[in-house]
Amino acid sequence: MRRKEKLWCLWAAVAAVFDVVVPFGIVRSVGSLSGAFAFWLALTVIVVISGAVVTASWGMRGRR
Repeated sequence: MRRKEKLWCLWAAVAAVFDVVVPFGIVRSVGSLSGAFAFWLALTVIVVISGAVVTASWGMRGRR
C-alpha cells in the first residue's frame, strides 16, 4: 500500500472511532439526541467530501 492509501485508511479509522466515541461518550451528557445528530450530520458531510476528494482522480490515471 502506498503512503497516500495508508493515510486514507487511517482517516477512515479515526472517523469510525469518532462516530462512536463522540455521540455516546462526550455528547452523552446533553440529555437529548440533538447533539449526537448534529455531530453525525457534520461527520457525514466531512466523510462525503473526503470520499469525493479520494475518488476524483480515479478516472484520470489512464488519461495523463
